[in-house]
Amino acid sequence: MSRSALRAIAFCAALGGGILMMDRWFGTPVDTGELILLAIVMIADLVIVGWEKSSIGRLLQPGNKSTGTDLFYGALIYSGVFSLFVTGFSFGMDHLINSATQALQWQRPQIDLPVLIAVPLMFVVNSLAGYGAHRLLHTRWLWPLHAVHHAPREMTLLNAERVHPLEVIVRLVFAPLPGLLLGLDPLSAVVLWKFTAVLVYWQHSNVPNPFPWIERWLIAGPINHRIHHARNKHLHDRNLSNCPLIDRLFGTYAWTDEAVELGIEDRQLGNGNPVFEMIAIQWRWFMSLLPRGRNSGPSAALAKPSSAADAFSISRQTP
Repeated sequence: MSRSALRAIAFCAALGGGILMMDRWFGTPVDTGELILLAIVMIADLVIVGWEKSSIGRLLQPGNKSTGTDLFYGALIYSGVFSLFVTGFSFGMDHLINSATQALQWQRPQIDLPVLIAVPLMFVVNSLAGYGAHRLLHTRWLWPLHAVHHAPREMTLLNAERVHPLEVIVRLVFAPLPGLLLGLDPLSAVVLWKFTAVLVYWQHSNVPNPFPWIERWLIAGPINHRIHHARNKHLHDRNLSNCPLIDRLFGTYAWTDEAVELGIEDRQLGNGNPVFEMIAIQWRWFMSLLPRGRNSGPSAALAKPSSAADAFSISRQTP
């Protein structure tokens, strides 16, 4: 067995062991299925792109603050501890939303379609709901929170988990809507859930796409998502959906074959202290909602459109 493979296995074992220890300390639930899926995807990523480009290779780089922050968020997410952060930062709003969702599930319709039809249909509907949430996160009111996800200077599989706790609240509102409106049988729901999880991992990797036309039209992949994470401010509001057709429909699609530099310019992000970042960003977000905070202070550098009329307007760019 190669040295890279041994390091990959050791890394996955260490990460899993650390997460299980956090579970024991904090008493939070650990989804072992998600841990196994993450390990499989990370090893597949290593086999396909090699050690240098793999997420494991970059996550183990010593002294890299960006990937160190990714590891921190990943450990919180997969240990279940992040749910405590969400509850604390939102003052329990996550429990209210989850309770409302569970109450509404009793009244939802149930579609009876074959899995091969139900899953693609719900993928498009989920992508539309996700587009709405993502576009809202790119408005002036919520961008200071979403900026946490755009801070990484390089992509790793754990980038997907790097979000501010309050961003989770926004996604909790939008995520259940397709299921509540249409319903989905348990098997189709599991297939869609796992497919979406693998898709999000792939989007934050360096794994090439052998069928570029799929990424341009049907399913957003790594190139599509790297454009969205480009440091170029004009690209921040592009490629918001998992389905490029939706971005094309709303005029937010962009494509370039050139390499793009990732991240954003923000002195409060990327300092290697994720907990401090969460607190500082939440305070900055709160201040940005006040009239004086919109045009002054640290939040001004990341401010989105300043009027209610154009807050949801995203300038169009020719693909």
